[in-house]
Amino acid sequence: MAQADVDRELERIHEQLLKGPEKWMHHAADLTGDGHVLSSQSDRPISTSDRLTRLGGVIEIGPPTWVFDLAERTLSPQVPYQQSPLSYLDAYGPTWALWPEVNRLEWADGAFPSPELDFWFRNVTVGTTALVSIYVTAATTGGTGTLQVRSSAGTPVNFPFTGFTDLTLDVIVRPTDPYAVLVSLQPAGGVSYIGFTQVTYTTLPGV
Repeated sequence: MAQADVDRELERIHEQLLKGPEKWMHHAADLTGDGHVLSSQSDRPISTSDRLTRLGGVIEIGPPTWVFDLAERTLSPQVPYQQSPLSYLDAYGPTWALWPEVNRLEWADGAFPSPELDFWFRNVTVGTTALVSIYVTAATTGGTGTLQVRSSAGTPVNFPFTGFTDLTLDVIVRPTDPYAVLVSLQPAGGVSYIGFTQVTYTTLPGV
């Protein structure tokens, strides 16, 4: 796809974003487990209780009412680097673009075949369990699209979706190297657009 075609696709997506997504989806998985994914789709934003229900089927996450308020690391397109604890994101592929007005890092299907977002969480504690939450909006080329999330401390997991969807991806990681946990996001087929807004890393107490 030529750059002009990529720009036109982004314009079309921006018009859709102003209208809002067609649906909302939540996926939860333990990247260090068997790769089983628990999912839910809704016609409205995913609630905290909905997320906790699926996370509870993946791992016992402790006090449910405040687990999403504990993030010690938060990265976004406008804040891609955090000094302490050291964390940062890398975007690979020439068709990523920053939409600063809404703090969104975007990729539209183009000539580069394998775009990737890498989230580096440095200086982690081996033996702990952490929740990594990734927030994206994505669109398919038609039919079902797939986003893949993998970790340096786990195995790749595929998260399917259809249409123009707002996705919350909650994944469990368990650091095996104090140097870092690397979590990566990339399209695995049928995806025409990714709009990344935020990722958080939360060490779960008592897990």
